[in-house]
Amino acid sequence: MRATVSNIKLEGARIVRVTEDRHRMVFDVSYPIPEGGSDFPRRRFIFQLCRRYLVDEGRGAGEPVIQRVEISEIDPHLVTIRMHTDHGVRELTCSPNVLEEGA
Repeated sequence: MRATVSNIKLEGARIVRVTEDRHRMVFDVSYPIPEGGSDFPRRRFIFQLCRRYLVDEGRGAGEPVIQRVEISEIDPHLVTIRMHTDHGVRELTCSPNVLEEGA
């Protein structure tokens, strides 16, 4: 499913894996178990036309959890996404269009 960066919910997601594929960054994340649920919901977000990916995180135990997200539009074709995690900060410059898949 196609979405825009401003329409996806990243807060509270645990970053399970990030892979780079040419000009794409693929984020596999899991969310807390919903009330009455039995498994961690998973999603895959594919960010396209990536220009830059910066990770400034210390060594923490476990997978980083996204606490807050800031989005800055550079132009109609690029945005910078700043993810504050419990380990530090990750920043990604990419297209505002995102592919979202259930995992």
